Amino acid sequence: MEEHLMYPKPSSIGACSRCRTRKVKCDGSVPQCAACTKHNTSCDITDHVFYSYETVQRLQATIHQHEQRQSTNVPVTATLSSQHSPIHQGIEPLSVQRPVSVIIDNALSSVGRLPQALNNSGNDLATIETLAEEVGSLALGQQSSQQYIGSAAGSSFCRIFFHQLNLASEETLGHIGSNFRQADPFSTKASLPPKPVAMLLLSIYITRVHMWRPIFNLKDLRSWFQQAYLSPKSCDAFKKFSIFLVLAIGSYKAEEKEAYRKLMDIHSPAEYFTTSMIFFDEVSACNNLQCLQSTLLLALWLSRVSNFANNTHLWQISRFAMSLAIELGCHRNNPRWEIGSSERELRNRIWWCTYDLERSVAVSTGRVLSIRNQAIDAPFPKLVDDDVLIESERIISPTFATKGFSPAIHMFRLRNITGDILESIYIARPRAGHHPSIQDTVVVADSIRERLARWHSVLDECAVSESRERLEMRLELCLAVILLNRPSPSFPSPMDSAVEACADACQTAIQTWKVLLDRNELGISWKSFHDVFMTGLVWLYCAWKLSIFDENSVEHFATACISILEYIDRTAGRSSRYIQFYGRIKAITIKRFRSQDGAMIQRANSDLEFDHLGFDWMDECFNELFTGASDSFALDFKMNEDIFEVPTHLQDMHSR
Repeated sequence: MEEHLMYPKPSSIGACSRCRTRKVKCDGSVPQCAACTKHNTSCDITDHVFYSYETVQRLQATIHQHEQRQSTNVPVTATLSSQHSPIHQGIEPLSVQRPVSVIIDNALSSVGRLPQALNNSGNDLATIETLAEEVGSLALGQQSSQQYIGSAAGSSFCRIFFHQLNLASEETLGHIGSNFRQADPFSTKASLPPKPVAMLLLSIYITRVHMWRPIFNLKDLRSWFQQAYLSPKSCDAFKKFSIFLVLAIGSYKAEEKEAYRKLMDIHSPAEYFTTSMIFFDEVSACNNLQCLQSTLLLALWLSRVSNFANNTHLWQISRFAMSLAIELGCHRNNPRWEIGSSERELRNRIWWCTYDLERSVAVSTGRVLSIRNQAIDAPFPKLVDDDVLIESERIISPTFATKGFSPAIHMFRLRNITGDILESIYIARPRAGHHPSIQDTVVVADSIRERLARWHSVLDECAVSESRERLEMRLELCLAVILLNRPSPSFPSPMDSAVEACADACQTAIQTWKVLLDRNELGISWKSFHDVFMTGLVWLYCAWKLSIFDENSVEHFATACISILEYIDRTAGRSSRYIQFYGRIKAITIKRFRSQDGAMIQRANSDLEFDHLGFDWMDECFNELFTGASDSFALDFKMNEDIFEVPTHLQDMHSR
């Protein structure tokens, strides 16, 4: 009994699962009821007790006092808050019965793990290779990764650029090093916040996340929040998981908003997330739409909350989501299926959210795609009556209020284009034992440029001018242009016109990031540091290669890039050593720029044995596989993009 005196009395008690099943009276003792203690069995009474808001607030204050006294070197293994979550107590180890649970478990356990620092020793070639892989590993949210990094992540570009700069001979280069910040964000859990806080966080989630990734039916999501306050016991695991993870994402997005700070939410995004994960095992036990929705919502958390980003696991989660979506047939629009219009629309939305996730992660990491576009005939999401916003939400996001899902649909089209860039420019495979000719690849690249031009021509019709959403879409376009035109495996020494397009895109991207930063609207995600860092490097390459920019312009944009990186580092805790490294590259590039040494501008040195397509080692395998095949074996670069074409009425509107 003395042990039980340590626990405050719950305001509401239900029977544990064992007592309910056996239909015996449960005394509701915490953390284990008397019946389960007597029979020496596990007890889940902590799943069925609830505490008042005042009790939780008092416990939070006690925790804060203890944390102030505790040494920062002593790990926090348990807290009073984690013992008294009003919905569920104690986070259990994640299930190993399903692959996605193993992935999540690994992702959580890897948070705060320090990678090995780079050692800048050895011969010049080894140094360049190591530096290039180190920069490419930023796309995985870590340093010195031993996992596969595709060339689209930037390693191939850096290999070419660093070799041309002859970085290995620079004694001042030093090494990137490692100072990723360690933290244990999973030590406490959260209760439901006061209803005004929850409603504000829900509105922020709807206007900042739902408009891009409409995972849920909005009417259902709103009703779950109401149910959580009117009858919390009637909420199943899926609803609880969704509510708490929406609160986690919403609170992260709202941290800089004055209206949210005034409400004085006592819980952090990490605490809401930890509570949501209590219910994930039960939700993921079945291969159904709810499991897919939960996986997509979890991927949103991992992709948008930078302190918990690990792109390696995010890629695995995106592949699981894509496999499950295909298994459920979400990518197909079969009129013979006997499902209602509401469920059909929900399936379409879930599919395109999965498509957007898988394409964005694959392009960022340089890894292969899961499905070809020819297999997709699910229509794009469309607005229904349930998507009507309340007045406060219309004020937060005028774009969503006036344009609906148009920005999201236009981004789905851009994901289609960047996926084609990945497959045709970075990981193009030989067919019938033959490499695609450079002429074939040039034709594909030119067609992609035309598609990007069409995409850009109707951008103003899809978002409110100079809105946050418009600027974010412009950024994504700039990154796509850079990805297409910078040095790549197919074009290690691009034409001047391509370099000029890259330079324009770099300038526009850096200016847009600065505008968002000045407006306190810069989104910090797992890829933002990598995007800014790579854009800054490409800008230095373009300025040096073209020699048409004055030194002040080169310095201006490079310095702006550093200021953006420093902001992200303060906010997300990436690595200040990368910023120092970029400063060294900037100094070396400007030094070369001043010297105007044209001889330094050359193709990648043949000593690198650089494989333009990266698949020479597979030639023999393909030759054997396609023995006897006709030389006219069709190359399958040209993808079916009918579903992604910009509607004619939008193009006509723009031309007028």
